[in-house]
Parts: sequence; C-alpha cells; structure tokens
Amino acid sequence: MTRYERIPEDTYEYGQTVLRRIGADDELIDTIDGYMDFEKLGEDAMVEDGVRRTEFGLIRRCSSPFAEETQAMEMGGLS
Repeated sequence: MTRYERIPEDTYEYGQTVLRRIGADDELIDTIDGYMDFEKLGEDAMVEDGVRRTEFGLIRRCSSPFAEETQAMEMGGLS
C-alpha cells in the first residue's frame, strides 16, 4: 500500500518536521532555533524527499519514489 503525507507549505516548518521525524523533540528544536537554518534544511529535504505539489497541497510519498523518478533513475543508469 502506498502512503502519502501532506507536508507544510513553509520550508522553515518542514525543516523542523524533518528533525522531529528523526527523533528531535520540541525542547531540542527550541534550543537550536536561531542557530540552525531550518528553512534551508526544509528546502533541501523537500528535494531529497521528492515532494510534489498537488491540488491538495504539498505531499511526499512515504514508501518508494514516485514512478517517474524510478524510471528516470533506471534510464539514467543505462546510458
């Protein structure tokens, strides 16, 4: 079963979401706020996570990559 997750539109908030996903709690995030570029982390993570804009907002696929990404990777390996 393929699962999708709606994600925040704000890259700053998505950067914090990425940290929470790997185990950071609110206390840690509050402590490093002002020292870390959450916006840049969010931007980079959106690219790495293959985030897509849909009619429902931004989503990321929680299982394997989107079909066209898999095909592009396979085709890229053949050249």
